[in-house]
Amino acid sequence: MDITEAPRSGQSTFQISRSDRLVTGLSGLVSGALSVVMVGLYFVYMGPPPAENVITRNLITVATFVGFLVFAVGLARLLRQSRQGTRGCPVRSPSPRC
Repeated sequence: MDITEAPRSGQSTFQISRSDRLVTGLSGLVSGALSVVMVGLYFVYMGPPPAENVITRNLITVATFVGFLVFAVGLARLLRQSRQGTRGCPVRSPSPRC
């Protein structure tokens, strides 16, 4: 699709930039690391944990959820773009799959 052409029906006009891919990847990695830390906090104390531990676990849980949410939205955008063939296909490809 040229810059001067209008998008066809069902075709999106957004482009995924390098920073979008970077944010998606980093949010997935950070969320995974935070969930490992969060699980570790459950096994630190033998008896009932102090209030600081519980609050820390809850805050890490919220941060992990937000990170996974950012990752899921970014991954959906990346997959949607790759399914439309905007990356790796020639501009005027005769193949309907590309």
